[in-house]
This record gives sequence, structure tokens and C-alpha cells, in this order.
Amino acid sequence: MHSTKYIIVQEESGWRGYLEGYPELEAYGDSFEELQVKLWQLHQELSSQAQDCEQDQYQTGEHDRHHSLTPTMSRPMSAAYIKRRARVEQVLFAVISNR
Repeated sequence: MHSTKYIIVQEESGWRGYLEGYPELEAYGDSFEELQVKLWQLHQELSSQAQDCEQDQYQTGEHDRHHSLTPTMSRPMSAAYIKRRARVEQVLFAVISNR
């Protein structure tokens, strides 16, 4: 898994989102921070599965040596950063909505 982009939608009852390319794996949260954590955990699970698949390919000899499936791992965000980012996104959403 190479992408860490995600799609987030704010709803009346909370937040929902998914990793780009995986719309069937939606996550839900009561707060933006909760959704961030769930999406990060989902990314970690998918990255782990990709690594397991790559290891299996090495063991069976099916690995293409020219293309690596090494995922890019994002660092976990601090609670302060998540709150600050949520405020910025809320302000941007308010500005865009008022146009």
C-alpha cells in the first residue's frame, strides 16, 4: 500500500472516512480525532497485509525484483496536532460553505 490519502466527510452524527482506493473499508467516529485514529489503524493493518504478501512472494519465488511493494508508513499524529488540524479543517469548511 503506497497511499496514505484519505477521504473524510462530516455528518450530523459524526465523521466518516476511508483511505483512498479503499472506499469499501469505511471508518466512523464521533469526533474527527477518533476517525483519524481509526483510519491510521486501518492503514497499519493494510500495510501489514501488504508486507505479509510480499514476504510470501519472496518465499515462493514470485517476487518481481524490479518493483517493490514496500509501503510508506506515516507517523502517528499527536493529539495536539490532530486537534489543531481539525480546527483548521472546520474553519476551511466554514469559509467554503459561505461562498
